Amino acid sequence: MGIDLNSTSTQKVLAFIRQKVVSKAKFYLVTPNPEIIEAATKDKELKKILNRADLAIPDGIGILLFSKLKVIKGRELFLDVCKLANKKEWKVFFIGGLKDEAQRTAAKLSLSLKRIKMATNPGPRLNVSGYPESRFEEEKEERLIKEINAFAPELVFVGFGAPKQEKWIARLLPELKTYGAMTVGGTFAYISGSSNLPPKILNRYFEWLWRLITEPRRIKRIFKAVIVFPLKVLVSRFVK
Repeated sequence: MGIDLNSTSTQKVLAFIRQKVVSKAKFYLVTPNPEIIEAATKDKELKKILNRADLAIPDGIGILLFSKLKVIKGRELFLDVCKLANKKEWKVFFIGGLKDEAQRTAAKLSLSLKRIKMATNPGPRLNVSGYPESRFEEEKEERLIKEINAFAPELVFVGFGAPKQEKWIARLLPELKTYGAMTVGGTFAYISGSSNLPPKILNRYFEWLWRLITEPRRIKRIFKAVIVFPLKVLVSRFVK
């Protein structure tokens, strides 16, 4: 479907991040799921951003079922990267989430990760192009950039939701005093407790069902990920 994905292990991803930070090289990591990939087939800018990412880690049952790619759940990778940051005593900055989700995520992680330094900011409200929705939101973004650059974290985690987060990173990473950025989607909602994690028995193949039961408003998004995306994958195998 024209999207480049990296089939790799969590340990290799962590080694890649460690090497980039040590060498002080800029990078960004995205975690495309079926919904994001399907959207990228219609959004040329999003497709370009995904394909330019230093790592594009596939996330989602639809990808697992219809390919031989290794899939890593975004929220699990986020926690593993935070553990690496704690071990290395790095500074990290959490951006996005609804209301105070990023702040509550940092508070929760600080209970077990004692050596990591964390800062948070909900950030501005963005439009679908990844730009602030108004002049008031532009001012919030300007303050956010100043906060990030004053803190100078090794990593920033951006949770504006796709495609806003991907476009925001692509636009602003060159201006930020950080080495790496990673998209985290709704991870802050899960870690902070705003959304309930699925039972382990559903965690691998039926998380979509859990989301449908607990968040029925997501039905259109789930339909695209579970029905539309697999159909497009099947068609792409026969149509060149």
